[in-house]
Amino acid sequence: MFKCSICNHKNYKYKLKLGKQPIVHHLLNNKNENYQLYDFNVVTCAKCAHIQIENPFDPKILYQNYFFFSSSKNNQHISLLIKQMTSLFNLNKDSKIFEIGCNDGHMLADLKKNGFKNISGIEPTKDAYSLAKKKVKNVYNDFFNQKFLNKKKLRNYDLIYSRQVLEHLYDLNEVLEAAHSMLKNNGKLMIEVPLHDMYIENYDYTFWEEHINYFTKKSLFNLLFRNKFRIFHHETILFSGKSIVIFAEKYKKKIKYSFNLSNEHKKIKNYFDGFSIFKKSIQKYLKSMKKKPFIYGCGCRSSNFVNFLGIGKLIECFVDDNKTKQNKINPLNHLEIRKFNINKLKNRVVLLGVCTEFESILIKKLKTYCKIDNIFSILQPSRILPTFWKNMIDKKLKKY
Repeated sequence: MFKCSICNHKNYKYKLKLGKQPIVHHLLNNKNENYQLYDFNVVTCAKCAHIQIENPFDPKILYQNYFFFSSSKNNQHISLLIKQMTSLFNLNKDSKIFEIGCNDGHMLADLKKNGFKNISGIEPTKDAYSLAKKKVKNVYNDFFNQKFLNKKKLRNYDLIYSRQVLEHLYDLNEVLEAAHSMLKNNGKLMIEVPLHDMYIENYDYTFWEEHINYFTKKSLFNLLFRNKFRIFHHETILFSGKSIVIFAEKYKKKIKYSFNLSNEHKKIKNYFDGFSIFKKSIQKYLKSMKKKPFIYGCGCRSSNFVNFLGIGKLIECFVDDNKTKQNKINPLNHLEIRKFNINKLKNRVVLLGVCTEFESILIKKLKTYCKIDNIFSILQPSRILPTFWKNMIDKKLKKY
């Protein structure tokens, strides 16, 4: 049964059905290997317009054999975040700082290098926790909630921060209530999450089973205000698509927040309705090619992109530089994941399935082997989208 993870309302307004889908990071060893399929529906809350997965996947199944570490990503903006937090929050080397979902301790280690002494974090995944523990002494292998705080008696912190975590959580209010009680009066909060406004505006349907929540700026503001946090600065960054960073502080009461709910629902309805048009358009686009294109980058977003749109038979293969993925099979579309071999992939269109921060690196590599006009991206934001996609966005801009 649907329940909004922000306002707890039990009715949704619109639903986008994406069909029966696998857990795409559970790669196959061969095409005959069995795997489970799950209903993948995205809905918008009738009361607050928050977008989320209708029935989140069971985390015990989702995160089994899960080996993703944050230090493997391009985290160049972390040094800037530390400078901003230090300045905006007036931190000193003795400030008490805590990270929710610290993964392998990448940012905690950077804080340590910058001279901060009282740093700690929490990470529920055992493998990531073990790596974090080697970098920073005070790391807990647990889930962040009030029960954890009461057990450990953690209070009066100057700053709590979380990067790319809230989108994975169903119990958002429980986490923020715990953060509020853990902070001292006027304690500070920094949140970084993917921003879905861009996806709505640009007809991007790269949902991901690990992401329960798809925050717009309005829905994120609503979440923080109702949990007694006052926002004093926010900005967008290019990281894993487009993300938003919120700088806030603990407040004594909930803050009323009003926005045009009808207009939000109208935008989301147009976005959901556009899926069938987008699906037909990309199938027509791929069928018009003399040779099947290949997708460079087999991440979860690009894998789901292929599965949601039913274009597996129109793609030659995935190519990925990650050796642990090579020679594996992508579930549902059954596409092979190969290492880069230009002799086998000559004269084909290349579809980049990588985040914006890696796009220019791949273009530089590929333009030696193929025409620059044959390189396009399937992940937003990008300046090299296929023409049909740009036309869809342009028509929408004229409409609104």
